[in-house]
Amino acid sequence: MLMSDFVSYDYQQSGSLGDLKVQVYGPDKIYGFSAFPVQIKITVDKKKPDWAYLHLHSVKVYVINTETGQKIWTRTWSWSGDDVPLLNGDEFVLGTVLKVPDDYAYLVKSAVYSGTFNRAVYHNLTNA
Repeated sequence: MLMSDFVSYDYQQSGSLGDLKVQVYGPDKIYGFSAFPVQIKITVDKKKPDWAYLHLHSVKVYVINTETGQKIWTRTWSWSGDDVPLLNGDEFVLGTVLKVPDDYAYLVKSAVYSGTFNRAVYHNLTNA
């Protein structure tokens, strides 16, 4: 049975987060065609005055190819004006699906389109 648990991911930030706490979660194992769900939880610190709030303008999440440093499969959320006011202590959760590079995508596509999907290709993929 294929099972994964959601775990906390490491991340890098750019700019100052100020009064925001960010947590990024995703599966501990990635199966199949290497797509996986990601959850980003943003929490505003509880500070005085209680009515103070922050506005999000954008959140971007992406996968980095560790060999090339290339950013791939980017997902960006953007808001303008007062679309997303976050009061002290509020939580805001975003979810999406990302994908890691798949070294076998061409092999599968080629085998399916040409009709040459056979036991050798199957074993190559299942033992990858």
